[in-house]
Amino acid sequence: MKSMEEIIAATVAKAVSAAIKPLVAEIGELKKELAKAQKKPPEGGERLITQAEARRRLGVNDIAFTKIVCAGHVHLVRTPGGREKVKESSLNAYIASLGA
Repeated sequence: MKSMEEIIAATVAKAVSAAIKPLVAEIGELKKELAKAQKKPPEGGERLITQAEARRRLGVNDIAFTKIVCAGHVHLVRTPGGREKVKESSLNAYIASLGA
């Protein structure tokens, strides 16, 4: 025969499991929506690229890229996730200025 503590623990575990099931499903849906939103620029927004991609396009190393950013030639934006990404338009403008 089960003790009262075992019965209560089993009942609570079952109730908690049932209570969080819809929340887990909702979190999964929110993750999918967030992933979609991060892949495309916001309405009227602009495309952001990683710093690694910007360095690759410029053919420069980390130090040279940092100097370009500090000089104000290329602009970074902090994303909601806390990362700094490059405004593609500023990178394209800088590249165009190199050819001029």
